[in-house]
Amino acid sequence: MFIGKSKAMLMFFMVLMLAVAMVFAAGCDDADEPVEDVEEVDEVNEVEEVDEDEEEAAPVEPEYEWRFGAYFSTDHHLTQGALKFAEEMDRLTDGRVLVDVYPDMQLGTGEEMLEGVQLGSIDLCEATLTAVTEWDDTFFFLNLPFLFHEPEVAYAFLDGPMGRDLLGEVGDTNIRVIAFWENGFRNITSNIGPIVEPEDIVGQDIRLMPNPVHMDGFSQVNANPTPMAFGELFTALQQGVIDGQENPLANIYDMSFHEVQDYLTVSGHYYDVTGFYITESLYQSLPGDIQDAVDEAAIAATKYHRGLAREADERLLDYYLESDHFVEVNVLTPEQKARWQEAMAGTYDNFRDQIGADFLEEVLEEVESLHQQFYDGELDTSDLY
Repeated sequence: MFIGKSKAMLMFFMVLMLAVAMVFAAGCDDADEPVEDVEEVDEVNEVEEVDEDEEEAAPVEPEYEWRFGAYFSTDHHLTQGALKFAEEMDRLTDGRVLVDVYPDMQLGTGEEMLEGVQLGSIDLCEATLTAVTEWDDTFFFLNLPFLFHEPEVAYAFLDGPMGRDLLGEVGDTNIRVIAFWENGFRNITSNIGPIVEPEDIVGQDIRLMPNPVHMDGFSQVNANPTPMAFGELFTALQQGVIDGQENPLANIYDMSFHEVQDYLTVSGHYYDVTGFYITESLYQSLPGDIQDAVDEAAIAATKYHRGLAREADERLLDYYLESDHFVEVNVLTPEQKARWQEAMAGTYDNFRDQIGADFLEEVLEEVESLHQQFYDGELDTSDLY
């Protein structure tokens, strides 16, 4: 009896323990499953997040790639203006337009780069405005001696209605002027002696750009103006082939003319305007939003470039005054400049008909008005650069 009951109870406990074990095992399986599911979901999310990041980092393939020819070294304010234009085009078009800037005349001289723009082998360039006088005599007026006395007046004129009227295609050349930049106010260096009065330059062989207005101005003061390629100038000065030259301070420094010249005269006799050009057929082929970006980027680059040009003039003048690079540095006073202006006044008469007498009269009236506003403190210069 006792043995039988014990067996029965033993069987009962064995069945009970087996049932508990099965329930516990099932519970463990159920508890594990959500953990595995969560891990799988996290892995999927991680993969998706990586894919999205990779898509955001993917570079945009440009729709347009343009070549921009620049004349001077990368540090020069004109080349910096070109680089700023490239940066603005990338920003304004979200990478659709890539502008490659080639400094140091890698794409040729100013004339050669402008010819490339005309033919479409170069898309953009900066070059002296003198080059386009071949097709439009009107532009000669911007080369007249002592037309502008202050850079702010030059900027206000070029940004004003008369300056804006000069933008656009030059004749039927396939060359479009999209902005006016600056080489800067030109100054004289020499190895003969200090030049303060017009009489001091009489008989000196002075290199000038092959610009008929510039050449005429120096003929008026009885110098011997000598046209010469810019790339040949340093050697000519070094070897004494010519006595002196004239250029903005940034160019004098960039080309190290102070190493082969003894005297510097800060005269500001010409304000040298540089054109910023694009191939007209390219510009006209662009969709409206890209055309708008070109115009907007040109304005931004112009202001940026002007600021750098002003900074460079101030810095380099201080540098040359304080250093011993030149034996003597003379900064002309307003009275001395007035005597030079009077001595060179014949150039205005010599080019009046070519420029257009009525148009030149309008220019001179506008420039005089802007100068007066500037000296009276009434000219708004806040948005010029």
